[in-house]
Amino acid sequence: MIFWIIIGMSFYNLAKRFNKNKFAYLAIGIGLALVVQLIVGLLYGVISQATEEDLKRDSLMVNIIALIVSGIVTYVVYKYLLKKGEQKENEMYDNIDNIGTEIKDENI
Repeated sequence: MIFWIIIGMSFYNLAKRFNKNKFAYLAIGIGLALVVQLIVGLLYGVISQATEEDLKRDSLMVNIIALIVSGIVTYVVYKYLLKKGEQKENEMYDNIDNIGTEIKDENI
């Protein structure tokens, strides 16, 4: 639960920083973490059925691995959105700095 709160607040603050829809970013962050955990669990289930291992024996380890993998994937998406937002912010400031520099003197 704390894991999802941290992810949700990180994405919420990211959206707030770049004036985006806060709840959409919150849903992206938490939803992404949950989907990745679900995929890891499903993959474990398929692999364990194919190898005929006992599912209950390693359930704690699967949960820990799913949390780690979802944390990594969510962090990568967070960094991507952060970089994308900073690039747009820098482009906006570059455009503001270039105002008036492209005026040509018509008398020459």
